[in-house]
Amino acid sequence: EQLKQLGRVDVPAVLVGVDKLSDYPATFRFLGKVLGKAERGEKLAKYIETTSTKLAKAVSMIPAKDKIRVYYAESMDGLTSQCGEADRAEVIRLAGAVNALACSDLPPATAVPADIESSNVTAGMETLLKINPDVIVTRFPATTDLINNDPRWAKLNAVKAHKVYPIPSLPFNWFDRPPSFMRVMGAQWLANKLYPAAYPINLEKETHDFYQLFFQVDLDKAAINKLLNKTS
Repeated sequence: EQLKQLGRVDVPAVLVGVDKLSDYPATFRFLGKVLGKAERGEKLAKYIETTSTKLAKAVSMIPAKDKIRVYYAESMDGLTSQCGEADRAEVIRLAGAVNALACSDLPPATAVPADIESSNVTAGMETLLKINPDVIVTRFPATTDLINNDPRWAKLNAVKAHKVYPIPSLPFNWFDRPPSFMRVMGAQWLANKLYPAAYPINLEKETHDFYQLFFQVDLDKAAINKLLNKTS
């Protein structure tokens, strides 16, 4: 319909499901057939299936009482997020953690979108103090600096414990915006941060191998450190 509006009815189009990470194996296999790259599509699909299964098995061993509560600071000021079971906060669940912001935590005056699975919400400082997350992950590195240096955030357990982490974001965000197959790396990154004993992978090697497979680039140590927001 959008192509028709542009007057381009001659352009062939397909629609693929990419709302959740679990959609991607079938999507890559389908695209492999459509584009005449079935072998490559199968390799990408297999990576996501194998890795997702390995991660799910590892985090399933974490008792409910030990699951870490994570707040996703999506906007530059850190106050926009995803609540509850939103698809855009899927990485938190895949990593074996709990979204610290339940939709019921929002003040009555806050308009919670009807399509909460794909829409963001605004959490004020009062709400953040109430939910007091164990860990905060930020979409932007600048937000990490803001949170760590703004006295309004200083009372939060995550800030006190120095557990505010910028999400890797190259070539695009590993978490959201856009929500993509990069979530398979985001979930591994977060699980390794939160539960290093339960998911003790070599994240540098995993990152190198992932980028070699999906983007056909051979990253050196400096590039991997940049991706993972490491200083050295």
